[in-house]
Amino acid sequence: GKSTLCRMLGHLLGGVWINQDEFSSRGKGAKKAFLAEIKRVAADTTIPVLIVDKINTMRQHRFDILKSMQCENHGNAVFVQLAHPKDAAGSFKNQSRLCISRIQGRGHNHRTLMGDDPKLKQILNMTVKGIEPMADDEMERFAGNFVVDMTLPAKKLLMTVLCQLGNAGFLCSFDVEGLSMQNRLSEAFSINQTAEAKLKVADEAAKTKEKAPGDGAKQQTTSGKKSKTSKQASDGEPQKAKEKQPLLWAVDLDGDSSDAVRALWNDLSISAPNLEVQHEFHCTLLFIGGKSDEDIASQHLHVQQSAEVTCLREKLEGREGEEVELMLTHLAWDDRIAAASVSGADDICLNRHAHVTIAHREDTPPVKSNALLARRAANADLASGLGQWLQQLGLQKHHDVIESWCEHAGVTTADGIAKRAAELVVALENEDKDERTHIEETLAHAACGEICEAPVDLKVRGNLHGWRKSK
Repeated sequence: GKSTLCRMLGHLLGGVWINQDEFSSRGKGAKKAFLAEIKRVAADTTIPVLIVDKINTMRQHRFDILKSMQCENHGNAVFVQLAHPKDAAGSFKNQSRLCISRIQGRGHNHRTLMGDDPKLKQILNMTVKGIEPMADDEMERFAGNFVVDMTLPAKKLLMTVLCQLGNAGFLCSFDVEGLSMQNRLSEAFSINQTAEAKLKVADEAAKTKEKAPGDGAKQQTTSGKKSKTSKQASDGEPQKAKEKQPLLWAVDLDGDSSDAVRALWNDLSISAPNLEVQHEFHCTLLFIGGKSDEDIASQHLHVQQSAEVTCLREKLEGREGEEVELMLTHLAWDDRIAAASVSGADDICLNRHAHVTIAHREDTPPVKSNALLARRAANADLASGLGQWLQQLGLQKHHDVIESWCEHAGVTTADGIAKRAAELVVALENEDKDERTHIEETLAHAACGEICEAPVDLKVRGNLHGWRKSK
């Protein structure tokens, strides 16, 4: 099911999907051509996401891919593993059975591994025996590592991966909720079905004689370009990182403070029955996610230069473990998410709106608190808040046109823009139809219900920590 997932994910994210099976016809030159294509796409700054589809059962396979991704355009390398929920760690019994069933069911609808191959079980057994699990030093080269249930229906599997990537902060420039809507998921599924039907027709016309494992193991690599983490593996031999860099820095609220926050929300939650309260609470200070200080600075309009990020990073490293006292001053929530504004973190927080996520809908990642508070600020003062809000939506490059349209249309709030999104996109005459549709959908879904607010005055405490992969 990995190619189905990759094809749908590539469609939704507007990325490039590179499937190893497509290179099987190259014979002995297949591997070289496959890695060369990864290198070419990774270097293309116009491509937002690179998805590499391969079984990746061996350490060298994964190392070669990371090495090919090495380029100046650093992004986040993320590893996604497909696993069977009934298999214990290190076991692939149920997964192998399901793979055999699926391969036999698809018949000749594949480029390399056919359902009627008499050696099918032998090929899968050999593949499973050759699996090399990822050790800690290899894990460190990836900014994220996710395991998903391979038994899920295709659209549910796609939505799960989107939510996982979104919750971890890897899709900050995408409207995750918009992408997760049923019409978008159904569209991606329909495109996949059409592609598989065409493949079946083509393969019936010219069946390949070569046989190679294509679905017998559980791993694939997904990458939004070559990550800084993976650069450590580019010199030939895998090497252990000098130090485990955190994915983010945060103040983790202690037990008493968490209980107080939970009690605070319980008094208000009747007005937001669809929101589930967080199991734990924290205030994110600096999200790194494997990015360079330059990349981080470019994602924050109020940050003038990368030296500010470097200085903050060093300050947080020096204060790790320190107890911090913060004040929750305001609660805001809509139909998707609830967050509390935080004061007292100005000197240690890069976010324009320091906050603690309180509760959220199941299909909404906590990172959406940034968009909620940016929307609230833009509703209060569009002139000063529009840029931050558009950046959270991934529409910052359209700021000047949208600002000009608002002045002529008399729109003074973010919610007003969302309500009149269809009118606004007419002004984007330099964009093609697909881009205008994307902008309209993003803006239309950016205001999910009216923002409710409540002033609070709650002192909380917690310890400053770097969240590493174990966290």
